[in-house]
Amino acid sequence: YICTDGVIVDSNKPIFKPAVEDIKPEITLTPMIEAINGIYSSDVTIAVKVIDPVVENTYAGLKEIRYEVTDQGVVTQSGVLYSFNVKWPTQSDLLQVWESQKAIVVNSKLNNSNDVKVKVYAVDNAGNKNEDALSLKIDITKPTIEVIYNNNDGDTTFADGTYFNAYRTAQVVVTERNFNSADVIF
Repeated sequence: YICTDGVIVDSNKPIFKPAVEDIKPEITLTPMIEAINGIYSSDVTIAVKVIDPVVENTYAGLKEIRYEVTDQGVVTQSGVLYSFNVKWPTQSDLLQVWESQKAIVVNSKLNNSNDVKVKVYAVDNAGNKNEDALSLKIDITKPTIEVIYNNNDGDTTFADGTYFNAYRTAQVVVTERNFNSADVIF
């Protein structure tokens, strides 16, 4: 006969299984066009996929998905991509995955900057929140080229042209926000 007097010795570690209430929605943001040298030159369509993870064969279901586009910290676009407002839903009413290949179109005229951020916020019916962001560089401004010559005193007495009897130096000025000297060919 052994009496433990209320003391139990257990050498097994507890197993932690996260509850549905502890699992954040997973967000994936994917630009649908390729950037050239990391820069977009037009509107950028963003695909969005949000998953409410399954835990022990159940999930809370997605409640709301919204987005914001900022240019240098100022909100230029925003909206709600999905909203769920059923008061007493059944499991079949709950949405576990939401996705769209054309969820967000970043307007290049509103966001002509190297500091554009697309943020997506998601919340599930248990109140778990998550956000993800994607940084973009958008440049729709055409570069300008100006050529300036010294020694503009040419001889115009010959037919239709102007002729110079001394050396001239051309100064070429390229104005471009994302300038790369390797892109200039003389």
